[in-house]
Amino acid sequence: MAAELTEKIRSYLMELVKIQTELMTLFRDRGRYFYGENPNQIQEFVQNKTELVQKLNQKLLQREQLLKRAQEAGLKAHSLQEVIARLPEAEIEELKKLLEVSIQLTMHLRQESWKQWVFLQRSHQHYAEVLDLIAYQGKKSPTYDEKPSRGTTGGAILDASA
Repeated sequence: MAAELTEKIRSYLMELVKIQTELMTLFRDRGRYFYGENPNQIQEFVQNKTELVQKLNQKLLQREQLLKRAQEAGLKAHSLQEVIARLPEAEIEELKKLLEVSIQLTMHLRQESWKQWVFLQRSHQHYAEVLDLIAYQGKKSPTYDEKPSRGTTGGAILDASA
């Protein structure tokens, strides 16, 4: 049972590392998609990214199945790292290396995702500022004035004699 589980984990990790590497390559080459001459390349980037993210989601489901199999085999663990640590010593060296590569790729993918999020937030802010400049012809929006104009101060005048 342990040999079968070891082979399934090895296969899982090899596929996971392959998908993560493809996603990292896509992120690294995103400039070619975004700044290329063909605007359809952006759609290609989004489609490729979506497919790879779906594959990663499938791998997450497979991970859960592997953990269930490990529990059935008597290896109670909450992560693949714990399962690998409980396998026979002769079979785990390659698995540990694959797991370490996967962990490193995961960290790089998180960093790349964070960079993209920051870039998008700043782009959105810049776009909003440009729209404000266009809308108010380069002047500050009246909403942001420090002092209200004279027409907006005061209130209703009451006639005490009436």
